[in-house]
Amino acid sequence: LARRPDAQAAARAVADGVHAAMQADFVLDGRPLRLASSVGIAVQTPGQSDREALLRRADGAMYIAKRAAAARLEVAVNG
Repeated sequence: LARRPDAQAAARAVADGVHAAMQADFVLDGRPLRLASSVGIAVQTPGQSDREALLRRADGAMYIAKRAAAARLEVAVNG
């Protein structure tokens, strides 16, 4: 996914699918439940090979999304 030219759009589409799946109510031990997800996205740019840094950026974006609102998506800027 990260090497595609449209990686950010593709990642957003995957995240949107996760959010949609999480919106469906389900029952656990007789209790109706609904989950929310926060997703952080960091896109690998050409020439960037540090996977640990990429993961840190995605993790940081996820925590920004969590602080902003439930069920949110955040994209990290390069850097």
